[in-house]
Amino acid sequence: MAPDDGTDWLLALLTEIQLEQFYLKIRDELHVTRLGHFDYVKPADLDQIGMGRPGQRRLEDAIKRRKQQRPRPKSWVYKIMLKLEREGARLECPEDCPRGLYSLQRRCWAHNPEERPHFRDIIGLLHELRPREVRATQDLNEPGWLRLETNDLITVIEGR
Repeated sequence: MAPDDGTDWLLALLTEIQLEQFYLKIRDELHVTRLGHFDYVKPADLDQIGMGRPGQRRLEDAIKRRKQQRPRPKSWVYKIMLKLEREGARLECPEDCPRGLYSLQRRCWAHNPEERPHFRDIIGLLHELRPREVRATQDLNEPGWLRLETNDLITVIEGR
């Protein structure tokens, strides 16, 4: 019953609350390999592997204690996600990003999932937002300018 795949924390947790006999079933049948996976385990799942209600309560309490002990990450991604969640803040439009594309991004970031576009709609919206392409009608070879030859493809991006 020794953990061999990075789930030694799980065996230690279960041993601490005298439920180590459920280690293999929780790991292999419920596919719990990280503490966060318990967020998706329902009481019915634990019933199915034979864990009674008192054991389920002990497990739930132990999980809460373990989550409180974990240090919160202080990475820039975590800080951004926290700001997004708490304040509803959104990233600013990058300097070279077309306004239409940024508007679509903001719709995708809506806090209420009902207000977000469906994936199948995003495909069409992206097609509509696609920059126009034209061809150069003559050569351009002046200092300080991008060199173009006749028939070069030019993508027209909304300027600012």
